[in-house]
Amino acid sequence: KATLNQYRPGMFGADQEWKVGTQFERGEHYGPAIIPGGVRFVDNPNQQPFQSVSAPPSNNGGLFNTVALFASDTLTLGKRLTVNAGVRFDHSVAISQDIPAVDALGNEIDGKVAGSGKLYTWNVVSPRLGVTQRLTDDGRTILRASYGRFNQGVLTGEISPVHPGVAPVTTRAFDPATGGYTVLVSVVDPKSNITVDPNTRTPHTDEYSIGVDRELSTRVSAAVAYVHKDGKDFIAWRDIGGQYRQETRTLADGSTLPVYVLASSPGSRLFQLTNPDGFSTKYNGLVAVLEKRYANGWQALGSYTLSRTSGLLVSSGVSVADGALGGQLSSVAAPTPNPFGRDPNNLTNAYGRLPNDRPHMFRLSGSLDVPRTGVALGGNFQYFSGKPWAASTLVNLPAPQGSTRILLEPRGTRRMSSQSLLDFRVSRPFNLGGVGRADVIFDLLNVLNDKAEEAMATDNLFSPTFAQPTVFIDPRRA
Repeated sequence: KATLNQYRPGMFGADQEWKVGTQFERGEHYGPAIIPGGVRFVDNPNQQPFQSVSAPPSNNGGLFNTVALFASDTLTLGKRLTVNAGVRFDHSVAISQDIPAVDALGNEIDGKVAGSGKLYTWNVVSPRLGVTQRLTDDGRTILRASYGRFNQGVLTGEISPVHPGVAPVTTRAFDPATGGYTVLVSVVDPKSNITVDPNTRTPHTDEYSIGVDRELSTRVSAAVAYVHKDGKDFIAWRDIGGQYRQETRTLADGSTLPVYVLASSPGSRLFQLTNPDGFSTKYNGLVAVLEKRYANGWQALGSYTLSRTSGLLVSSGVSVADGALGGQLSSVAAPTPNPFGRDPNNLTNAYGRLPNDRPHMFRLSGSLDVPRTGVALGGNFQYFSGKPWAASTLVNLPAPQGSTRILLEPRGTRRMSSQSLLDFRVSRPFNLGGVGRADVIFDLLNVLNDKAEEAMATDNLFSPTFAQPTVFIDPRRA
């Protein structure tokens, strides 16, 4: 990376600070994929045999090269207005590279596995603009506003599943009649069943914000800000080869559910990594902050956020049984390869509140020095709305779809319990002379002993363990 900076005071009636530069980045990974013993088994949410997944040892990887040019200018106009403008251009190439061959234990051996070469190219422009305006002569009230476009770079974990080195993965369903995994669900082979759209677009987010900071006194300040984000063109899977017909299934409560049943042969399915329609995010947040800076032995900070996060991502299919693992992710690569979208039933009711949607968040923290004792007291309180979720069911469809999980209601129809966490600390330092200093600290965490759940056994509406909590926040502890 190389940059050139120049400060030019009084140029064109304003003080200007220019910055131009260029950057080159290369990222690569490859790693073996091995199932010990060649097969692994998956249970359904009721802990009954569900599927077997088998594959021989293989290797996979991905590579990218990115060249960037950027320029920015900071203009100070008089004593009140500062404008910060910039633009960045990125040229990125995603590559399926040649990688080493591996043996049954994942050790590299002589020989190479040829990659597919260049998969796609991105040429993107990322503009940004920021404005800071003093609203009062004394400078105690400031308006801030900004806009920026943020483009995702190439993720090698997204393109690695299509590397020719990946071995075919065979999935079979458990058949109670035979007592074995005898029903073929799918055979996914990157050489025939998986492809990358060469016209894949760059996932990006446009962010807007506006806020006002006010210094109420020499030690107290307040701020309020509004933030809006729009994310589009997220990368996910879709089946561009299989033909599906719409049918209905009658559920245990007598209601009916529309389903998509594969009407063509199993070999017709072709899973493409692309930018499917509808994959997007939208965030609106209003934040208010009040801060009392440290003085006279105490300080405090409080904030409240009112927000809404909705959209459709590859993580929209996460189950409440996943708990902390069911985070809000926009990539099919993390934390493990995510096949969401390959079956059109994945998209039923999937648009809605995203996993990290927390409409109400309140935080209050502070510290106090007890006079003439050396003792310091500290506390931190946090309140969060519960995470959103929705009921689902398992529907038995003909092979190769098999037992398919489908949401019965839009995401966010239900919520886990809200969380109220209060932590408390007492501390005191002791001077040990020339030796140094020792701090004695006592922490009491989750003082209120909140018992909010963080995961449930299953969101299958017709399971006897539906919505039963299984994981809770840590209890009160010292």
